[in-house]
Amino acid sequence: MKYAIKMLKIGLFIFFIIIFNFTYYNQYNYKNVYEINKLHNSQNVNLLWEFDLGENTKSSPALGDIDNDGKLEVIVGSNDCNIYAINGEDGTLNWNYTTGDVVTSSPALGDIDNDGKLEVVVGSNDCNIYAINGEDGTLNWNYTTGDVVTSSPALGDIDNDGKLEVVVGSNDCNIYAINGEDGTLNWNYTTGDAVTYSPALGDIDNDGKLEIIIGVDNVLHVLNGEDGSLAWNYNLDIIFLTSSPIIVDIDADRKLDIAVGGSVLIGGIPENPPLGCIVIINGDDGDLDYYPYLDIIPSIPIIGDIDGDRKFELIVGGLKTTFSYSNENLYAINCEDKSLAWIYNSSGIVGSSPALGDLDGDGKLEIISGIDDVLHVLNGEDGTLAWNYTTADNVNSPPSLGDLDGDGKLEVIIVTSKIICLNPVQSGKRIYWQGFSGDTTFNRMKNQKNIDADFDMLSKYTENIYGTDPNKADTDGDGFSDYEELFIYHTDPTNSLNNPNQMPFIITIAVVTPIIILISLYGSYRLYLKNNKVKSEKKRESIPYKKKEIIKLYIKALKKIKNKLYTKNTIELLELIAQESKKNDLLDLYNDALRNIDFCRENIKIEKKKEIKKLYNFAKLKLDNEQYTEETINLFNEVIKESNNYGLKEIYSNAINDLEQCQAKFTTEIIDGKKDN
Repeated sequence: MKYAIKMLKIGLFIFFIIIFNFTYYNQYNYKNVYEINKLHNSQNVNLLWEFDLGENTKSSPALGDIDNDGKLEVIVGSNDCNIYAINGEDGTLNWNYTTGDVVTSSPALGDIDNDGKLEVVVGSNDCNIYAINGEDGTLNWNYTTGDVVTSSPALGDIDNDGKLEVVVGSNDCNIYAINGEDGTLNWNYTTGDAVTYSPALGDIDNDGKLEIIIGVDNVLHVLNGEDGSLAWNYNLDIIFLTSSPIIVDIDADRKLDIAVGGSVLIGGIPENPPLGCIVIINGDDGDLDYYPYLDIIPSIPIIGDIDGDRKFELIVGGLKTTFSYSNENLYAINCEDKSLAWIYNSSGIVGSSPALGDLDGDGKLEIISGIDDVLHVLNGEDGTLAWNYTTADNVNSPPSLGDLDGDGKLEVIIVTSKIICLNPVQSGKRIYWQGFSGDTTFNRMKNQKNIDADFDMLSKYTENIYGTDPNKADTDGDGFSDYEELFIYHTDPTNSLNNPNQMPFIITIAVVTPIIILISLYGSYRLYLKNNKVKSEKKRESIPYKKKEIIKLYIKALKKIKNKLYTKNTIELLELIAQESKKNDLLDLYNDALRNIDFCRENIKIEKKKEIKKLYNFAKLKLDNEQYTEETINLFNEVIKESNNYGLKEIYSNAINDLEQCQAKFTTEIIDGKKDN
């Protein structure tokens, strides 16, 4: 007996040590990841506040602490000629500045005069570029161009003097570089047409200096930041640019490339629709590549790892190439091989580029985009709709994300004829790409390296929240990237002692220790029986469920059905309820359980049919794009098998015809020598 008690004490001591260490090393995970995961299935969103602008505007909101109160303000231009600064907490007006015409340019934020405070820089259709004091809305300076300024400014130290310059285009065919301190002209570069798109800034040739990238008509210009001289340009011939450029690492070589939307006009308008593509140009030497998708004219693309595979995807919206302008699509394209990840078919016009952030608290990125008068939030993994919010007006400008109310979770700012602040109930903390800025500073450089310097799929904003080093992909040097530790293994990326390699040891100890305790308890029990000459036998019998327990189980099953969890586990739970309710003469409950079993089975079939249709559409898209490959053939074979199993006769028939066509083309290409046998 004494030996058993001693073993029990030792076992309990070891167990509590393991629990303490496990809790200590994983408190980072539970506090920062688990707690925001546990409610991620909810799709509720609340209106935090609105501010009336009077008219719809295309100016995209900027978020920043412009009055140094430790809280974010919202800054946006308006068609009533004003620039507004709004309190982020409650939507009240801080100040407004009136220009001489409408403001469709999106404001940029930065300390351009080195006073330690943010200024607001924005263009107006009155031909001016304005620099406004962030604290009180007074004018620092303005610079007058020769025509309207719809281009949005980008702020960066382009001449390596340690100070920010303002780079912006004008409809007078010029790109201007303006001294941020006093508004004097550094230089201007004249193009062949109005500059309506906005510049991107980045060191694309790895010389330690920023270049300016701007698209005009069908020419992409790359300018030296120091003096505005032409580094190189690319005449895209029949490809006309349809968006502002962004600077990204498209091929994961840690070097910057240029991505921009374009369209090819074939045979004139409107007899033949334009063909859309994303133009990719290597930053080192200007080599051309492109991502062709033939049914949209693309808006500005964005980039991020939206499906959690630790590889980047491009996301782009665009106008359908039929001239009805009846609907548009959002595309997700794998950067690695140009394959299509998914398409979101909308019934309206995608009015702006999306933003990427975690709006359901699961640590993964959602795509946030305005389509007509509805804000759509899509799951990054498969492009399905997570939730949406309907406004009274079209959402024509890119959304912005930030923690405006100081609760540690993200809010969404969209602009229609109102500034609207939405508060998703289960929102997370992670931002990767702000709609028309890229970075959360709203310098509007549209440069991925300025967002994610170490290209570890985490933005500087996110890394600052979690305390990781934004310049090191593996902060604690344990061989696992910060992204992997935060969102895959749920370990602490700042503590090298807490990494995925330790988990098997911790789990082993956590399992073995309770076994030691159980053995000690069993030994104690056996000694007790022996010393007291007690003979006992263990009789096990099944204990029937009571009526209250059955009802509790049924409520649990109903919650699963309400949350659309039509799974094998749900059906098994309902079968148990049916069995036990029959034993207890709960006939109504018994019949309800049977009906819900049939309902779940039917919904499983419906979901499977949807998957088959999606798979067929994906295979059909490959066929339409003349991808006559073994992969396409295998996709059609899978569709034929599954559609036959689930009675989808039309898809079954069409897939057989498409398979025959694909096999014939595949064979022809082998014979012609276009493919290796």
